[in-house]
Amino acid sequence: MATRHHLYYICITLCLLILASCSGAKMSVADEQLARGEYFDAQKTYRKIYNKLNPREERKLRGEVAAKLGECYTQLGQNARAAAAYQNALRYGYPDSTLLLQLAKAHHGQGSYPQAIKAYEDYLNLWPDDKNAIQGLSGARKSAEIKRNKTRHIVRNAKLFYSRRADFAPMFNGDVLYFTTTNEKVTGTKRSEITGMKRSDIWMVRKNERGEWQRPSRLKEN
Repeated sequence: MATRHHLYYICITLCLLILASCSGAKMSVADEQLARGEYFDAQKTYRKIYNKLNPREERKLRGEVAAKLGECYTQLGQNARAAAAYQNALRYGYPDSTLLLQLAKAHHGQGSYPQAIKAYEDYLNLWPDDKNAIQGLSGARKSAEIKRNKTRHIVRNAKLFYSRRADFAPMFNGDVLYFTTTNEKVTGTKRSEITGMKRSDIWMVRKNERGEWQRPSRLKEN
């Protein structure tokens, strides 16, 4: 009887371990999402994996996951998060010399020019003939100089047209402005695996008799 009970508890324990492993985030799943271009879903999976890894005992894997997180954030246009992820990958010794270039571009994209210049220079110490990095360094230095001298033009967003999501691909026919948007008022509820935003709709906006833009609305025609 004791042996039978012992086997019973072993079976229960094994089942629980299998269920736990199935419910957790898996590297293979995240890699497949990244390969399919599902960057939003991939970054969620990678982040779960990263947070579960031991910083001391699993440094190598943490570095790999951080590098792939950086790639996802880069594709999503989230430069601040990309920079943080690439810095973590470098801190954990991930063996990819192009990480310095990716870090430089992420800093550059968010306007952190001194940090971008430092990363470009560090990368060029390894690969001095990389034209992409040379051009990026030149651009970051010019941007930093312009920012210091405040010789820049200020472009203000037309808040009427812009939402907190993606608004893009405008077309103006002289009377109506059409544009694509993924704002929260678009039709449907399913979100993109790539961006995490709702599927896009075409919206339109007209001017009134005084030449003022009216509130945009969804295009109802087919």
